[in-house]
Amino acid sequence: MFPLRVPPLRERAEDLPLLCERFLAGLRRPVARRMSRVTPEAVGAMAAYPWPGNVRELQNALEYAALQAGEEDIGPGHLPAEIRAAAGSGRRAGRRARGPPPTRSGSGWSRSWSAAAGTAPAPPARWASRG
Repeated sequence: MFPLRVPPLRERAEDLPLLCERFLAGLRRPVARRMSRVTPEAVGAMAAYPWPGNVRELQNALEYAALQAGEEDIGPGHLPAEIRAAAGSGRRAGRRARGPPPTRSGSGWSRSWSAAAGTAPAPPARWASRG
């Protein structure tokens, strides 16, 4: 057996531009519209974030940012609040804040993104009976 170690995203900030382009290319196909690029400022903001959810969290964050940006280039203002906060606080990759992120709950941004896109599933029926 040969062990293979893949470092976490927080240790591979130089891979962010390539990963962003790859994920955005995947988003362009289903929606069949022009989707722009990620600005260097947004990449810098993402490099300051520790990425506890690793690459899957990056993909969800880019889906959210693409929805916010529309056909504009994705800038720091289009990124989820916790990524903007990490960039503004001067935190460096690998130094994670204590406690849950301020805007994330449940399955993360993908739920928010699907709700904004109008594709969110209905809540379970048992929630309706709560009084």
